[in-house]
Amino acid sequence: MNIMLFGISNVGKTVAGEILANKIGFNFYDLDEEVKRKFNTTLEAFVNRGVRFDRDKSRGMILKELVERDEDKVISVSPIVYSRFFNRLVERDDVLAIELQDTVNNIFDRLVFSDENDVIYKVDEYKNEHASHYLKDIKDDISYFRGVFKKIENKYFMNGKTPEEVVDDLINLYIKNKGKYVKYFAKLDNKTVSQFILESTIGSIEDREDYELAKLYLKSKNNDEYYKDIRELAKECGFDYDEL
Repeated sequence: MNIMLFGISNVGKTVAGEILANKIGFNFYDLDEEVKRKFNTTLEAFVNRGVRFDRDKSRGMILKELVERDEDKVISVSPIVYSRFFNRLVERDDVLAIELQDTVNNIFDRLVFSDENDVIYKVDEYKNEHASHYLKDIKDDISYFRGVFKKIENKYFMNGKTPEEVVDDLINLYIKNKGKYVKYFAKLDNKTVSQFILESTIGSIEDREDYELAKLYLKSKNNDEYYKDIRELAKECGFDYDEL
């Protein structure tokens, strides 16, 4: 399966993506790094050659190749203006696409620069001296990419959180909205699917009798023998067990 992180430049896709991949045992890919490897070039040289349409088409082709690899992975997707080159990918059953969002000021705080050899560096004095210019650029990017990313249903607002906090939230979002992938997390925690779902939903059970039954199921050595009952409890809590 594939987790694809979208967002404008400097929102924090790569840092969050690496942490997320490590935490859930997936491989990690940065689309920019794959572009550099594919074309044996620096990113600086790549973004200054040809026209944007052709560059986005190349990014889209590489992204498609990554998605089609038979492995579990997290992909940090560099901004692609022409959404036709990724829209079909985000609609695949084996893809969970999430757009990371944040405020203009928070993204400005993360702003870094790179030289012609792609060496990243920070120059806070220069950045702050030209703050009005960069803040406007970020604001314009947020506005523009709102339309570009419109088919990405999962929108996560970071609100200045640390990368670790963002990742914890993404995992919770991931479980709630993509029940059919919960088996990965159950395996990660060395639990049965039924036990994992019970632990995820028990706090949402309002009926006292159902709550006591759920506790009983959790104590059982073989939760899967109560499959039908657990499935009904999960549905009552808004979790579609049938997606698994």
